[in-house]
Amino acid sequence: MQTVSFRREMKRAAVAVGLQPLLFSESVVWPAVLWVNRCSSNPTQVRLCGEIGDSRMTMQGLSCVENCLNCHLRSRNFFCDLSQDSIEVLSKIKHAAVFPEHAVVLVEGQSPFGIFILCQGRAKLSTTSREGKTLILRIAEAGEVLGLDAVVTGKPHEFTVETMRPCQLNYVGREDLLRFLKDHADACLHATEHLAQGCSDSYGLVRSIGLSRVSDRLANFLLDTASDGKITNGAVRVRLGLSHEEISQVVGTNRETITRLLSEFKKNELAEINGATLIIHNLPALRSRVRA
Repeated sequence: MQTVSFRREMKRAAVAVGLQPLLFSESVVWPAVLWVNRCSSNPTQVRLCGEIGDSRMTMQGLSCVENCLNCHLRSRNFFCDLSQDSIEVLSKIKHAAVFPEHAVVLVEGQSPFGIFILCQGRAKLSTTSREGKTLILRIAEAGEVLGLDAVVTGKPHEFTVETMRPCQLNYVGREDLLRFLKDHADACLHATEHLAQGCSDSYGLVRSIGLSRVSDRLANFLLDTASDGKITNGAVRVRLGLSHEEISQVVGTNRETITRLLSEFKKNELAEINGATLIIHNLPALRSRVRA
């Protein structure tokens, strides 16, 4: 194994979420590193973006974009869609890493040491009751910032973040972020917008669970998921990557109900899940079902 190199705040954040690097160094080089998750018998491999020879860091086909100044991933809805001056400063305080699928990067109840900007991939945000019941609050997409509310308030994280596929996440320590937001008005505005959107999403979740039928919530979830799908032979297809149990955690019901409703949807030729693929056979009919 190559020598592992870490910055102090990244090491502290890693230990906080139960990830223990095998080796430590205080230098500022960023080679590959093998982590061991204390909560699991399976080791989690995290690649810290940096040069190892001349090769670019990759994991399962995902290539890490290290330079924020020349990033081709950024779009207008990204948190990091900032002015040139702000991007230059952000590039100096962020630490890029590529995480595998099912890696836990933030843990509910832990103290906030920093944020993660989701550059590539998807992650699920969930909360768990004392009885062990889990509710998936939402699915985070590329461009979102994770853990911002806890960093701003100084309170423990309200949810757990787990990757759903290989992801690039840029870490920024709490002190660096707060100083950055104080000195850069455009970044502060973007942070406010993301916090407001998170608040709006929470209102929508409460409204949906409290006032909607389970079948409507499931249909809405399938419609939202299919919004990025491709139309092939009149049907919309998109990678879902969630089990019936996880869908029940999104919708706020039990696995048996999800299985029964999906069977009804398939029988009525509305939608079905084939492996990891969601197929919407009749998009107008599924939308009409929600409005009925």
